[in-house]
Parts: sequence; structure tokens; C-alpha cells
Amino acid sequence: MPAASVGAYGPGAKWTRSANWRGGVRNQVVRLEQDLARVPRPYPDEEGIQRVREAIGRARASVITPGTIMSWWGGNLASRAWCELALARAELIQQQSEDVVRAQLPFLKTLSGADGGTLAAIAAIKPKPSPVPRDILAQAMREHAVRLDESHGRTRQLRNGIILAIIGIVAVLAVALHFSGPILREAMGLGAAAGAASTVTALQSGTTISGPFGVLTAQALLKVVAGALTGWLGVLLMVFGGISALKVQGTGVILFAILFGFSQQLLTQMVDKQVGSLSAPKAPS
Repeated sequence: MPAASVGAYGPGAKWTRSANWRGGVRNQVVRLEQDLARVPRPYPDEEGIQRVREAIGRARASVITPGTIMSWWGGNLASRAWCELALARAELIQQQSEDVVRAQLPFLKTLSGADGGTLAAIAAIKPKPSPVPRDILAQAMREHAVRLDESHGRTRQLRNGIILAIIGIVAVLAVALHFSGPILREAMGLGAAAGAASTVTALQSGTTISGPFGVLTAQALLKVVAGALTGWLGVLLMVFGGISALKVQGTGVILFAILFGFSQQLLTQMVDKQVGSLSAPKAPS
């Protein structure tokens, strides 16, 4: 007998973290179809099998649907695809053999999105020959799909807010660049470089989200443009303040611009904390 499959959402499956969400969904569709093919015939519930196929079909349709600016901004295609896969798994659990369902128990016990009562019921499942309560397992997957959709919504909202902030800062920089001389332009560039260097801190501290919504890219761009702005603004204030170091062409400007470029961390760390709160794993309640 072949080894029991753990399903599309088994250990090691990166179903919420794939940067290329379309490729991730395609892989999960293939795994679900393979699991569906292993269901013994005659099917226990023909209507249930049809619901599995329809959910898989809707996930596949999301993958092949051309993206638009609006769909990217709203994230509808990605969220719909992942949630349909979760719902397909919930229906498939009702159809699979006892051994295959039991093979999924370790993963199902880790679902942070499931209700505490549901997780407690899963933890209380007895070994063979007691039957597996499939309704409880299917409910866990449905609850997980709901929490996943909510999590994706919060992530998209945060990313979109970061993008709007970037657009506003870029507009200010464009005006500032037009009226700036060589020293201030140099300060702007050095501040941007310092901001780019500070992205390493976010990566090392884990305050980022790798997923289908490009939060990491938005975070990095925010630090770059914010560094450019603080570098430019800091040197501008120094010039008006008559700081003698700035009268020295080169070293003085470089040091102040880099310093002020890194100071954008005081502003962007609030965004990092918000991202960190979303990316931190939540223990089942």
C-alpha cells in the first residue's frame, strides 16, 4: 500500500508564504488532485466529490485569470485561490480513507486559525480502532480558511498603506530635487543608500512577511525613500543652521547625510512593528 498522503496542507507546505502565489497554488492543485485520485471507488459521497472538484476548479481559475492593478491592490485572486484550496481539503477529508485522514492529524493539530474548541476536539481523537470524527477535522480546515482570509486582508491593508506613504514621500522628493543644489542632491542620494542598508535590520529581526502581497518590497522601498527624505531634510537644516562642517565639501556632507538617512528608522520602525505583529505566529487558543 502506498504511503498515506498528508494532503496539500501537510507539514512543509508553504501555502501562505509563497512569494510566487500562482506557482504555489498550481503545486497545491496538483497535490489535491493526486489525493482525490486516491479516494477509493465507489465514492462515499458523489456530491462531496463534486464540491471538491468545483473548489479546485475555482482555485485553478484564479491562477489563470490575468492580473490587474485592482486585483493586485485588493489581492482578491490570491486570497480566493488559497481559501478555495482549504475548502477543497475540508470536503476531501470527508471522502478519504481512515489511514489517509489519520496521517493528516499532526498537521491539523497545529492549525492556528482553528477555534480552540475544535483543536481540543482534534487533540482528543483516540487511536485506532476508534473512528476519526471527520466533521471536526473538516470544520478545522474551514475555520482555518476563514482566519487565512482575514490574515490576508490585514496584510494587504498594511501593504497598501505603506505604498501610499511611499507615493507621498516620492512626491515631496520630486519637488525637493527640483529646487536643490548639488550638496542637497548628494545628501538625498546618500540618505537613500543609508535607508537601503537599514533594510538588513528588518530582515535579521524577522519583522517582515514573505508572502503573495509584496510586503517586504514595500518595506524596503519605504526605508529607501524615507532615508532620502531625512538625509535631504537633515542636511538642509544644517545648512540653514550654518554648521561649519558642511562648508567642507565631501566628508561633512557624507557623514551628516548618512546619519540622517539612518535616522528614518525612528519613523519606519513603527511600520516594522506592525508587520512583525502580523508575521508573528499565534499559538492556538
